[in-house]
Amino acid sequence: MPNRGETLISPSVSGPAARAEDLAKRYGSGPAAVTALAGVSVEIPAGSFTAVMGPSGSGKSTLLHCMAGLDSPDSGRVWIGGEEITAMVDRQLTRLRRDWVGFVFQAFNLLPVLPAAGNITLPLDIAGRDPDPGCLPWCRRWARPGSCRTGRTNCGPGNWACSARSACAAARSAG
Repeated sequence: MPNRGETLISPSVSGPAARAEDLAKRYGSGPAAVTALAGVSVEIPAGSFTAVMGPSGSGKSTLLHCMAGLDSPDSGRVWIGGEEITAMVDRQLTRLRRDWVGFVFQAFNLLPVLPAAGNITLPLDIAGRDPDPGCLPWCRRWARPGSCRTGRTNCGPGNWACSARSACAAARSAG
């Protein structure tokens, strides 16, 4: 749903969910330069679950950051749905990520001052949209006494088990 005066970017759902073509990304310069991606091409089918695996330092995070518009490749092209994102400006990328891409970061990036329901609905709150009514019972479950290790209502993520932080971040990413 667009905000006031904005056009909603609506990637196609008939083709692949995401696609990268010949991505290259290098950090630094000279002899200390690190090539994170060199000619990487990948297509992720819509409706699929995809694992990106490899040893530490092999470019997994760089690939995902470039494919989600969090970082720009040095060369190559990226599409989300049928929408090429490679040349989008920051404002367009922000809207695209907010409306079409869900993130679960390794450190979860939950706000410690918010309870679970607030962390889950934060992207929607920022966008000025209401959560799906189906999400609300799940959010309320997290806000009841005993849902965190302290037994308090509305405790923040610092008091949750790792699995609870992971579940909250996954719920937030689903928007």
